[in-house]
Amino acid sequence: MAPARIVKEGMHMFNQRTANLVLAVIILILPILVFSLVALGKGMSITNTLTALSEQLVSRRHNPIISSLLGFFPFMLMLIILWVHRRFGGSQTLNLRLMLGGAIPIILVLLWANFEFWPTFLPDRSSPGFPHGLELLIGPVFFAPVALLAGMLIVRIAWGKSK
Repeated sequence: MAPARIVKEGMHMFNQRTANLVLAVIILILPILVFSLVALGKGMSITNTLTALSEQLVSRRHNPIISSLLGFFPFMLMLIILWVHRRFGGSQTLNLRLMLGGAIPIILVLLWANFEFWPTFLPDRSSPGFPHGLELLIGPVFFAPVALLAGMLIVRIAWGKSK
């Protein structure tokens, strides 16, 4: 393998790995950011928001970290699909596009689920009743994988086989 090709492949792998790491961090902090934005938007002070967030992070119910961890399910599914695509001869360029096509729907579904729940929960932090809270489970576990596959399919159709 020529040295220029090794460097080029290494740069693509670095970009793919960096993008995966950035997406993982976004998924991890997204519920915490939405919680904070909603709390501040509901008129809570910064200290009350931080206090509520710290109490919620150790809570057994409606914990933002659990929502983040559930968001890793579609992320891991995306990584498996990308790995299989690359193993069976898919190009690195198309792999990066597929990753973007899958990552954007995952983030949008997670945003929707969190913005759907936290405004009903804050500022008094009382559980709003039975159907509320399920969006934090249903969004990442059921809707995000479907959105991921739809996004990847759109990218695959739009760009086809990239050289």
